[in-house]
Amino acid sequence: AVDTDIDQRLNVSYATDIYPRTKLSYYQFTFLNHGSFENQVMYLHKILTLPYIVDIGSIDVQRRNNNQGDGLDEVTMKFSARIYAK
Repeated sequence: AVDTDIDQRLNVSYATDIYPRTKLSYYQFTFLNHGSFENQVMYLHKILTLPYIVDIGSIDVQRRNNNQGDGLDEVTMKFSARIYAK
């Protein structure tokens, strides 16, 4: 998140059950990111090109005014993802 200029809150937990669709155990990540829309897209691209199976169910994006007077609005992006362990 740092290299894409994203302010991030991250929670992670390890699921002790096996996900039936993949038959693999997984880590459950919950992301709450603040930053420009362009940087959010770059961040998602980096996550999805990692050498892991990443399953994002849905993404909630909300526009925020950054009150900086530069005309650039920021967005808040919230999503959960499963990252599978072998």
